Amino acid sequence: LGIAGHVLCTGEVLNIPDAYSDPRFNPAIDRETGYRTRSILTAPLRNHLGETIGVFQVLNKESGPFTREDELLLDAISGIASTQIENARLYAELKNSFESFVETLASIIDARDPETAGHSKRLALYCEEMARLLELTPEEAEKLRIAALLHDYGKIAVREAILYKADVLTEDEQEAMRNHPVFTRRILEEIRFPKALRDVPQIAAAHHERLDGSGYPDGLKGNEIPPLARILAVVDVFDAMTSRRSYRGRMDLRDVMEELQRGKGRLYEPRYVEALQRLSVARFLEILNDGDTELISEKDRAVLSGLDLRTLVNLLKTSVPTPEVKLFERYYLPDEIQECENGQT
Repeated sequence: LGIAGHVLCTGEVLNIPDAYSDPRFNPAIDRETGYRTRSILTAPLRNHLGETIGVFQVLNKESGPFTREDELLLDAISGIASTQIENARLYAELKNSFESFVETLASIIDARDPETAGHSKRLALYCEEMARLLELTPEEAEKLRIAALLHDYGKIAVREAILYKADVLTEDEQEAMRNHPVFTRRILEEIRFPKALRDVPQIAAAHHERLDGSGYPDGLKGNEIPPLARILAVVDVFDAMTSRRSYRGRMDLRDVMEELQRGKGRLYEPRYVEALQRLSVARFLEILNDGDTELISEKDRAVLSGLDLRTLVNLLKTSVPTPEVKLFERYYLPDEIQECENGQT
């Protein structure tokens, strides 16, 4: 077992004045590093239940062998370290539980509205990329990601007859649909978010607000809209236009970016639109397919990773399709290309 293994299994403190005289000592590391281990003091790390969860080991006391006082001191230090380790594990478990809770809420909405299935997950992935491109702090990035996952949760309060309606919505039905951000805010405000995430309800509920005040539900203008909600607004519209719907395919990317360009400064924060234009084409295609990193072959990735959306749109505007454009369209419009090829055979 070795010295550490013995302490881990027995829970005993081992005080070894001469390491090389103890058969449990492994001198291999000394031989590899040139270090010379003389004395070893090893104590167990115990949790609040008294279970051994690790070991604490110190080597080569300068003044000679380790004493009984050293054993007591290391045992006390081990107790403090064990508490810190246990707290860290507990925090990680709580964080994982919270993550699972949030993702479950998001999946409920996706399951209830098949028309936009995967939308919340894709928005969260887009927001991760926006956070990187905009160099947001880790705290801001996490807040934005959680808000993206939960931004449409208020749709749970919208009647299925409205969500699933294939025809044009009546004015009353449109009003009910436009109220889903209000329900998002009300529901999320009932959740006890950690202090760092307390703004999530307000951010999530403002993803349909626009700079000129023409958005909803509150008609907020400019700086009245939380900055992270302004990011959410851009990627929300972008995903809506680049996703398939029952009544249409994916919009031409030139039209999508032109729509965002027309709204820049009036509806959408200019620097957030510009940040989205710097998104890698390869990453865009992965997110479009719910984050599937195996979608694109390594050969194709080498080409598409070197393009951002701005450059791609400029290539799409050329009269003769370039190899990069053809490659992009094979992933972005696979069904349309297949139909075209079938029609030619």
